[in-house]
Amino acid sequence: MSVSVACSSTASPEYKGRGGEDWGSEMAAALSAALAPPAAASASAPAAKATAAAAAAAATSTSTAWGLDTRALCVLPGRTVWRLCVDGLLLNDGGAALSALAMAARCALAAARLPRVTVVAAAEGEDADDDDGDGEPEVEIDDDPAAAVRLDAARVPLIVTVAEVRPRGAGGSAAAAAAELDEDENEQDGAAAAAAGGWGELGGDGGRGDGGAAAPATAGARLLLDPDAGEEAAAAAQLHVAVAAAPTGGGAFVAGVTKEGGGALHPSALAEALEVARRAGARLAAAQDAFLREAGVLAPQAA
Repeated sequence: MSVSVACSSTASPEYKGRGGEDWGSEMAAALSAALAPPAAASASAPAAKATAAAAAAAATSTSTAWGLDTRALCVLPGRTVWRLCVDGLLLNDGGAALSALAMAARCALAAARLPRVTVVAAAEGEDADDDDGDGEPEVEIDDDPAAAVRLDAARVPLIVTVAEVRPRGAGGSAAAAAAELDEDENEQDGAAAAAAGGWGELGGDGGRGDGGAAAPATAGARLLLDPDAGEEAAAAAQLHVAVAAAPTGGGAFVAGVTKEGGGALHPSALAEALEVARRAGARLAAAQDAFLREAGVLAPQAA
């Protein structure tokens, strides 16, 4: 699977010339790492037997598996595969551009269909060009759209952006916002679990899509969820958190993190930011899946 992102110069003055290419390459790399599981990438590259065995074990694990299952792209092992090209075009940057790209990519993968392929083994000696006299298998592609195969994008992560903004004066409303964020939250160790890559049930008011704020450890600082362009410019640091659905359903876990900006994050602020992103990502994925079911892209959920 290849991922590319093109940044139009109309989206931001920073995207003119070489700047747009650099930003596009960085966002494409982060998006590619979020879409494809690392186990699949490791298994496709030449590696020692021990490394291949570890990659296979990770791919079949029900506790850490996430991302697009690239095994569905294999037609003939070691010979023929489908190649997916995810091409993003950024026309406007109002903030959290990487989050918007990840959401669009997840929708595109869920809507994608692969033609059904049938592998027919050739008879021995049929292909005279083979040195060993054995015929090469033939690949037959069904052109019937109704026979196309869906890709399973349920475990493809979404990317949630959390920014830390440090104003000149400490705001008294930060503590109140943090208390509101954790209201009715039953997971006392949720932040530590998210930092360790665990998951749990979604609760409380964490999945706020209105730019909700929480108070990190740094005095006067605020954590902003889904920052706009102005808030990104004022942010000391940003975290782009890949959040994937838990295999057991009903929750989510942190699959990866990319940091942007030169500011350092306090460990407690980092753990809180990951938990905020995890809870928001779970709700965002549920809302997106509901939209795709309503549009007929996904099959209706079983009662």
